[in-house]
Amino acid sequence: MSYLPLGTAQFIQLRRDVNYKVLALIVGGAVIGMPVGAIILRDTDTEMMRRAIGLAMIGLAICLQFKPSAPFKRETAACLGIGTVSGVLSASIGVSGPPLVLLGLKQMWPQAQFRATLITCFLCTSSLSLMVQRSVGVLTFESLQFVVWGAPGLAFGFLTSSWLRKHLHRTSIFRWISIGVVITGGLAAAFF
Repeated sequence: MSYLPLGTAQFIQLRRDVNYKVLALIVGGAVIGMPVGAIILRDTDTEMMRRAIGLAMIGLAICLQFKPSAPFKRETAACLGIGTVSGVLSASIGVSGPPLVLLGLKQMWPQAQFRATLITCFLCTSSLSLMVQRSVGVLTFESLQFVVWGAPGLAFGFLTSSWLRKHLHRTSIFRWISIGVVITGGLAAAFF
């Protein structure tokens, strides 16, 4: 919920750089995965799942950074598959980004396209996740409280990313920061 205004503002700024074909494939996969994620959220111990996913993301990020391989030859299948995983994660634990970031890095998408497409994807999947979560009854007043509590962090992140975007032009630095964000998110999910 808290990402919707931020994502909308960023989409307006970056819409010309979005790869709409990749976006459609990822969001299409996410639509398939979201109902499963919402059921998992309703019926599973989310703490254990969050920790396992956090550790998996750390491992994948490290492997991708230190033992990179060629991009997927069948990008369509990769986008659909990662989109499905992202949809499950979006609706279950609210963190859909790490698999998408890792896919973009593996495919070596150009930096502007990478950023714009993922931001737009997050906007789409966040909106869809809210509808799915509401339909299975897990969107509550407490959810709204979390939005309010998270607003300062989102504002700080938005301002920081806006500053970084102006100063970050080297692909190698962008890659290290992206991997660092995924690992930090994985650590936070696994241990905090």
